[in-house]
Amino acid sequence: PPAGAHDDELVRLATAHDPTLLAPFVDYRIRAEGRSGHGIVLLCSKDSRALFEDVGCTAKLDKHHWESGAPCEFTLNVDEACR
Repeated sequence: PPAGAHDDELVRLATAHDPTLLAPFVDYRIRAEGRSGHGIVLLCSKDSRALFEDVGCTAKLDKHHWESGAPCEFTLNVDEACR
């Protein structure tokens, strides 16, 4: 992806081969960033509450926010998660 790409642009690039992958997420906000050569995705509700956060270098879903009511902001440190 281009340097500085994030959120909608990264999601569009990642799903360009099959845009129907986004259909289940139409009622959500998807944030995405590339950091240190790794991707990080944050799924949020339409009212800006964080639900799930995941760093691409790990096998498991990294953080469940949905019970905390946390704001739609990245909290994971990619450099630590992807050692």
